[in-house]
Amino acid sequence: MENPTGADPKQDGILRYVVSLERELGKMKRTDKVRFEMEQRYMAIMESDVFLHALLAPDGTFRTMNRRAEKFFGFQPRLNRVTLQSLAGPGCVGEVEAALKDAQAAPVHFPMSVVRVDGALGWLDAEFFAALYQGEPAIQVLAFDITEQVKKKSKEPPLPEQPMANCAAPAEPKREAEPKAEAEEKSEPPVEFLNAIPAMLLIIDGEARCVEANSCFLNALKLDRDAVVGHLFANLVKEDDPLNEQLSERLVRAGRGNFPENLECKIYTKDGEVLFLSMKTSRLRWGNSALTLVSCSDSTKLRRTEEQLKRVSTTDTSTGILNRHGFERLLSTETERTERYRGSLALIFLDIDGFRRLNEQIGYAASDHVLRELVTAVKSHIRPTDFIGRWDGDEFLILTPLPLTAACQLAEQIRDMVQHKAFGENNFLTLSAGVAGYRKSIDASTFVGMAYDAMTEAKRSGGNRTVQAKEAEAQAE
Repeated sequence: MENPTGADPKQDGILRYVVSLERELGKMKRTDKVRFEMEQRYMAIMESDVFLHALLAPDGTFRTMNRRAEKFFGFQPRLNRVTLQSLAGPGCVGEVEAALKDAQAAPVHFPMSVVRVDGALGWLDAEFFAALYQGEPAIQVLAFDITEQVKKKSKEPPLPEQPMANCAAPAEPKREAEPKAEAEEKSEPPVEFLNAIPAMLLIIDGEARCVEANSCFLNALKLDRDAVVGHLFANLVKEDDPLNEQLSERLVRAGRGNFPENLECKIYTKDGEVLFLSMKTSRLRWGNSALTLVSCSDSTKLRRTEEQLKRVSTTDTSTGILNRHGFERLLSTETERTERYRGSLALIFLDIDGFRRLNEQIGYAASDHVLRELVTAVKSHIRPTDFIGRWDGDEFLILTPLPLTAACQLAEQIRDMVQHKAFGENNFLTLSAGVAGYRKSIDASTFVGMAYDAMTEAKRSGGNRTVQAKEAEAQAE
C-alpha cells in the first residue's frame, strides 16, 4: 500500500532525529550557562583573602581551593589527592563525614579542628553546602580561620593586678608585656587545650614515650596523669598480645608520615578491664618540639560484637557446639593439617534412631533439652583434641586424630553409654554410628560422605550399631 502523505519514511525519521538533537543542544546550552555563572561566583570567592574556600567531591576529596585555603592547609589539590577526612582533627572525622552527607540536602555549619600538613593543629568555623563544579556534584566549603580564638579560650590568663588611681605611666608596662607574650608563645601549650577536646588524646615522642595525655584518655583507662606521662606507651599495653606486636614502633613510624594512619591496640585499664582502641596518628607541634598526636576511639563494643557474630555464625544455638558451617571450616583446616604432617584423622557420624517419633511424643522444646543432655554426655567421653559438631537435626559429627581402629572403639563406647543412660524425663536413646578414616587426596566432602554412608548402613541393619566405612579407593570405584 502506498504512503498517502507521499512523504519518504526515511526522510521523516531523519527530520525527527534532527529536531530531538536541537532540543538536547538547547538544554546543554542552558546548563552550560548556569554552570558558567556558578563558576564565576566561585572564582570571585577564590580571590578572597578572608574566606577559606574549597570545593570537594562528594567523598571528601579536594577538587580545588583558593590561595587562602592552600596557605592554611599547606598543600595544593592539583598536586596531592587528599580528603578532608584525613586532615580532620581529633574527634572530628565522624562530624566531617556526616556534614559531607547532610550538606547534599541542606547547609551544615560547625567548628572543626584540622591537623595541617606540617603537623600543627588549627581550627575552622566552616559551612558545607551542595554545589556544582565542572558539571558534576560537589560540596562547597566556606570557612574562617579561628585558630587564634580557640587558643586564647583554652588558656587561663592570670588575674590582672589592679593599678592604683594615681599611677599613670602606661608606656613602661606595655614594653614589659611584649616580651612576656612572646615567652608565652614559646612555652609548652597548656594541658587545658587538650582537655577541651572531647576525644581521647595522647602525645608521644620519638621513643613512644608519653609526653601528655588529656582527661578523656586518663578517665577511660582509670589512670592518674603521673601513671602515663613520662612512661613508655609499651607499659600501658600487653606487648605479647598479637594485636600489640611492635605497636610502639608502628606508632612512631606512622607519626612521621605527612598524613594519619589508622592503628589498633589492646589495652588494659587500672581495674584490668580490656579495651580495644582505634588510633589515628599525626604530627603535632608541641612547644618547640615536633611530636606525634595519637587520637583514640573506643572500639571495644564493635570488637565484641564482631566476635559475637563470628561465634553465632559457627555455633549451634540449641546445643552450644559447632554448627554445620563451623564444622565444615574445621574439617577443611584439619584435613589440610593431616595431609601436611601425615597424621591420622577419623570422622564419626552419629544419628539418633527414631528421633522423629520422640519429637512427636514430647515436643520440640523437650527434644532440644534431650539433645543438650546428649551432647554433654558425649563430650564427657571424648578428649580435648576431639571436636564435636551438629551436622543436621539429630545428626552429629566427631572429628578425632585417632587412627581408624581406635575411632571405631570410641564410637562403640559412646553408643553403649547412650543406650544405658536416660535423657530428659526418662527418655532412652540409641545411636547408629559410621566411622571413616582419612586418606590422602580425598576432599572434606568425600570424607563426610564415607562416614555418612557407613552410618546409613548401620541404620539399614537395624540401628544401634557401629559400621566402619569402606576405603576411599573402593568408594571412588
